[in-house]
Amino acid sequence: MINRKDILKIFLILALLVGTTAGVVLTQQQQKIEKMAGGRYCNKDNKGKCGVDECWVNEMCEVEAEADGQCIRNENCQCYDCDLCPNTDCVLPEPPPPDAIQCILPTDTTKVTWCCPPGKPLYESGKCTSIGGGGGGGGGSQTGCSSASANKCQGKNPGDSCGSGKKCKALGQTGSDGKPKCSCTTSGGGGGGGGGGSSCDKNSNPTVLDINDEGELIIFFQSFLSSTPPKIALKKNSESCSLSEYDQLIDTKDVSPNQAVKTGIQVKKEDKVCIYGEDIGSDAGPYPFEGWVDPKDNKCGDKDLSSLIQSAQNSGNKIVSQQCWGDYAKTADCDFDDYALIVTVSKTSLAEKIILLFRQQGITSNITSGITDQLHTTITLKKDGTVAYKIENAKPNVDSSGVWTIGFSTDNQGNQISEGMYDILVKGTSHLQKRFAGIQIKNDQTNSIDKSSDTKDELKAGDVNNDNAITIEDISIVLKSYTDFKVPVNKNDPSMVRADINKDGFITIDDVALVALNWSNFVVKGDE
Repeated sequence: MINRKDILKIFLILALLVGTTAGVVLTQQQQKIEKMAGGRYCNKDNKGKCGVDECWVNEMCEVEAEADGQCIRNENCQCYDCDLCPNTDCVLPEPPPPDAIQCILPTDTTKVTWCCPPGKPLYESGKCTSIGGGGGGGGGSQTGCSSASANKCQGKNPGDSCGSGKKCKALGQTGSDGKPKCSCTTSGGGGGGGGGGSSCDKNSNPTVLDINDEGELIIFFQSFLSSTPPKIALKKNSESCSLSEYDQLIDTKDVSPNQAVKTGIQVKKEDKVCIYGEDIGSDAGPYPFEGWVDPKDNKCGDKDLSSLIQSAQNSGNKIVSQQCWGDYAKTADCDFDDYALIVTVSKTSLAEKIILLFRQQGITSNITSGITDQLHTTITLKKDGTVAYKIENAKPNVDSSGVWTIGFSTDNQGNQISEGMYDILVKGTSHLQKRFAGIQIKNDQTNSIDKSSDTKDELKAGDVNNDNAITIEDISIVLKSYTDFKVPVNKNDPSMVRADINKDGFITIDDVALVALNWSNFVVKGDE
């Protein structure tokens, strides 16, 4: 039976929710304007524009799902389709030439720009012109590189500079536009059959890394291609590895964006790891990756991997290597912007005495917000009711199923945790503290404490002001930030960071529901 206190709580939450939601709806009805995440507006009188993937339909901004996932708008909020630009460098000034085409940048499919058409790819003196249209000599060298060439050679001729002392080189292959495919390489313009593979300054495939740390090998992977995801083979203390010779084989089709992929390979400081990557074709292959180079300015070519690097840093793992890989190329194209791989070693290592696994309510995947502060966790060890050790601002690893893992041997002052019986208390940034009682810690071994399988062991969600209690104040903080149906978190606003209870980078109804779910009394306290 529902008592008076529960009825009062339900009515109070409903009143707060209705008031917040009604304010949003009322604004839409009165002003007929909706502010989008990108900060742009669209209204009935076409005085503004919809968001990047929305159009004005039935007096509101709605998502238009085109076949390619894009919806491009004209001045009247009417949708039409655009193709990808022929290359990444064509961004023409306004007004564009009359024969220019409107297209979507391959590097940012939300951005519409103007580009010269494939038949006249060069922009000179305010006009789109064909390659080698005038002037003398050497007709063969005036045949422009195909649009299927390396990015830096698109719209250029074989022999032209493509930056960093490199030149565009014809590979002896023809693109669908009938023009030669070109690579951007240091090898000059010469022909020569199979020498292309050695012309690049690159690391080989397979490659062997020195680890210089202890723990489990964890990788982060990102593909910039739409083709069949590749496979990666890993083998410890071997100079060779392949899809048939490995300790662990990673099929990247199973890897989510920014996911920490546990390999199960335990390494020590003197160990080496062999890494081999291969594209998967319709026939047997093999189709080995071309090799890899280091990222520049957090990019593989022009592909941004800041989010992947941030995820690796947020994991708290030791980063061993950051790599930009080139996919399979029959003749080397020296274009290392197809895949990104970050190799790390988990801090939950063999050297750590205690490894604790646990869950926080409402978090069912790895942290997608990219906000480091949301990982902060406090671990307290009590002996006979007295605090013996405390580890503050620890940053656990969070896997793809939402399991938090943290390893430690010392407290914040560097004191080694001694053998004995402890109560271990865990506190998250937006969750109540949870006590795991009667945990025996032994010397000279790794003490693995897995509290991730039973929901009764979850840290309860809703302590937004971090006072180890859930009250109306916590609900109020979440509702204060819940000003629209999906509000991006400002990482510089501490209260908003904590109000994002499920750590997905947005304040939504899910966060409101999580804090309300556990408010079963006027004050709900965490364990002490």
